[in-house]
Amino acid sequence: MTAQVKIDGHLASSDVPSVTAARMAEVDRLAIDTYGITLLQMMEQAGSHLAEVVRREIGGDLRGRRAGSHPRGAGRTNMGA
Repeated sequence: MTAQVKIDGHLASSDVPSVTAARMAEVDRLAIDTYGITLLQMMEQAGSHLAEVVRREIGGDLRGRRAGSHPRGAGRTNMGA
């Protein structure tokens, strides 16, 4: 486990664990073939955990908050709408 380094209050990218594409494909295969977990279940869990990380990083409830910082609003999303 790596120590969590924060830069301007946010986790540094070096603190995010990573694996190779080949290793991840093997993990996915084992999850599906050995444990009966569907790809959809894995994607739903990944999204749920990512949302929790974002919630912790920006602090609190995400409803009504906007994502993105483009001055013209391009790529902005109203979370929780």
